[in-house]
Amino acid sequence: MNKLISLTLLAVMGVAGCASGLEGDDQSIDDGEIATEATDKSKSPETDLKNFPKLPAPQSQGLGLTADTASSSDLSPTTEAASAGSEDVYTVQMDGEGGGTITIYDPPAGLSAKELHGALEQQGVTGLQELGGTSPLGVGALADSTPSCRYGTASLFECSVDRNWSHQIHWANAGFEDPQVYFVDHTGANWPVDASTYQWNKTPNIDSIYRWNTCSGTSGVHCVQVTSANAGDSCWEGVTTLSFNSSYNITKAKVQFNDYQGTGVCSGVNVAYRKNADGYRQTACHELGHALGMGHNTATSGSCLYGTVTNSSSMRLPSSQDHTLLAKLYAAAH
Repeated sequence: MNKLISLTLLAVMGVAGCASGLEGDDQSIDDGEIATEATDKSKSPETDLKNFPKLPAPQSQGLGLTADTASSSDLSPTTEAASAGSEDVYTVQMDGEGGGTITIYDPPAGLSAKELHGALEQQGVTGLQELGGTSPLGVGALADSTPSCRYGTASLFECSVDRNWSHQIHWANAGFEDPQVYFVDHTGANWPVDASTYQWNKTPNIDSIYRWNTCSGTSGVHCVQVTSANAGDSCWEGVTTLSFNSSYNITKAKVQFNDYQGTGVCSGVNVAYRKNADGYRQTACHELGHALGMGHNTATSGSCLYGTVTNSSSMRLPSSQDHTLLAKLYAAAH
């Protein structure tokens, strides 16, 4: 039976720190990034390989990324990442035909996973899964496998639900050498979707391409609609929705950001949604990473995929481990 599963990652982020990355990974802002974030996004190019060239396959980290030939130890589970995903807050809605929808939430500043879970219950959100509980996909889904869906402190999108490497969701090549993922930007000026797309495009084996307002009409490309709106005191900052089929190919994705910049109360806890330029950048990078197939990074410095917004310049970009794991995911054609 064809299995269609949609995963929705709501990344609602707050103030803390994140993980450092590939050799040469630098969270500082270079001249190209400053220019990109200061310009009219409608004039931003699709790619910026001059300022953000593709990274080489990180063979120094033991991963044969030019071919899907990593040894059993290359992506084995690590102690550092052993608890990754265990505190993810997510909902599951099964469709009765072997598929469904998974929504993963991240709390804003000052809100724990447990408090977020309670706030969503108060909002009437259905399908919430118990924190650290068993997978709704069945017995064995959370057993660690080799290769692992984690690398260091980085993890793949579905890792908190199903740790089987062959079940990790991904975009299909669809006739191209590498999958072509177009991020179609409908967001306000504060959201640096273009600069974040260029950063993710540095990952080998998959191409992330920026478009303003409309997608390419080329057959085989994948279009991710990226929007923003004031969702108020919703207890989230961003939402990423992914649908995939029985081959674990992503068939549809969209990203939404919360423009709200005020304060609120979630599960009786005072929270702040205020973001500076670094906070906007981290959130944009975070959600786009989810749309490519990445999950959360548990390190407290150096990765935009950390679970909460830090408003720190050290958290604006993917880490080297994020790039490495994503490159591994796309090392073989799908």
